[in-house]
Amino acid sequence: MNDSKILTSRKRKEIFEKLKKHSIIGVGFSSILEIEKFNILQATFFSMRRAVDSLKQFPDLLLFDGNMVPPNMKIKSDSIIKGDKLIPEISAASIVAKVVRDAHMKILDNKYPGFNFKNNAGYGVKAHLSALKTLGVTPIHRRTFKPIHNILCEEN
Repeated sequence: MNDSKILTSRKRKEIFEKLKKHSIIGVGFSSILEIEKFNILQATFFSMRRAVDSLKQFPDLLLFDGNMVPPNMKIKSDSIIKGDKLIPEISAASIVAKVVRDAHMKILDNKYPGFNFKNNAGYGVKAHLSALKTLGVTPIHRRTFKPIHNILCEEN
């Protein structure tokens, strides 16, 4: 197990398949509206709580990568800086999150062709920003993200 960012896509998928067979996995998402209304950090906390709530069996302890634990967790929790490099369970969660997110981005790529979501994963890279100017803003783009806000202001 290792930090998902340094593994190849193929290796992440291999590990993910093993985790699905031998682990209890929970996944949580937040909507664009939640991100816009509450901010990315709070939406991330919502997603984390939803992932825990979706578990079929609850652990005695939750470990989170980073320096913060989502507020109002009902299970004993701790945060570990660089936990994805240090703790196999956090590495596993990182891999699950990355594989699920990448699969979701492929779905969005099919729904919104031209933005190349499957490869740039929606980050503000030059090609994506160029596609925004050419193709326009979609319902999945955050209006409060500065480059998108600027594009929308230029249209008005």
